[in-house]
Amino acid sequence: MVIFIRLILAFFTAFFMGDIYAENLKVTVIIPDENVTSFWELVTENSQAAAKTLGVDLEVIYSKNSRFEHKIQIEKIVQRERKPDYVIIRPYQGTIKATFTLLEQNKIPFVTLERTMFKLESDEVALPRQNYKYWIGQIIYNNAAGGKLLKDALAHAFFIKNPNKVMRITGIGGSYDALSLLRQSPLEQSTVVNKDAPIVINQIFPMMWDTNRVNQIFSQILNKYPKTNTFWCVSDAFALEIFNQLKIRGIDNILIGGFDWVPKALKEIESGNLTASVGGHFLMAASALVKIVDYHQGIDRFLLPPYMNSYELITQDNVSEYSTFINDKGWNEVDFSVFLHSKYLSKPPKLSLNNMIKQQEH
Repeated sequence: MVIFIRLILAFFTAFFMGDIYAENLKVTVIIPDENVTSFWELVTENSQAAAKTLGVDLEVIYSKNSRFEHKIQIEKIVQRERKPDYVIIRPYQGTIKATFTLLEQNKIPFVTLERTMFKLESDEVALPRQNYKYWIGQIIYNNAAGGKLLKDALAHAFFIKNPNKVMRITGIGGSYDALSLLRQSPLEQSTVVNKDAPIVINQIFPMMWDTNRVNQIFSQILNKYPKTNTFWCVSDAFALEIFNQLKIRGIDNILIGGFDWVPKALKEIESGNLTASVGGHFLMAASALVKIVDYHQGIDRFLLPPYMNSYELITQDNVSEYSTFINDKGWNEVDFSVFLHSKYLSKPPKLSLNNMIKQQEH
């Protein structure tokens, strides 16, 4: 009976997916982190798992987190005799137009991860397939909504424990790129909207995506805002460092939240040391691969709404299930083809951690 069911599944897979496995698409993804920190490790592992089940020949290039190094990697790719069928990149401010032009001139279809550009560059490149026809799509998450999701989760946790106190939030930001500014924008709005409410935004400190900077100036932050009772962080790496600095000083009962869902942060949420983490975006490269496979089969999902993906929230209420899946690298047991339009007559489920867990269970 089991063999019969597998034969039936194989038949329908072949019928709806055509010859995806036989075509063996060559896709190159550039990971902007040569040391492969926890977040980008998750991105890499998920994209590799997706490539395996989708029959994609995936090349992963690790690059320094630098716009200059990124451009060099693009230059090397376009100079190859055998170029990839598709390229997945995270664009950098200051070299976006140059790198897009290189790929366009060499007729290499490409997909971008995250939209880090400010208005001037954004206006110049416009949207996918407007000024660059080989820019076939982008995988972006609603960072402003994600920032609010984290702020609201922290506020909910705070006022349950402290209904009559003032919530005093100190923000730990990234840099001055568009992504950082969008994520922290709900805090800036709160400063105005909630000026007479029991939420006070002290200040947002840009850390230039460097955890060492948190260590260096944390004493100054505490001296300036000694009544801080909540830290909103643009990444889990910062949230973990904030917790470490508080622990060194013997300070507890401070709420801390971040982004990225790195395993260490989830462990601290389980222990009650961190309050929340917003994430799901480590699936962005895998999402790009799923849509590339559909696109190559003549099904274009890149320009269909919703144009931005939604973040998911992990708190103590759901951390156990999510952390088990992440720590066990559950994506290696997931058949990513269920997220293809090609395999279904109806709309496929979106690629999210929650849906991956459900798919693994079945």
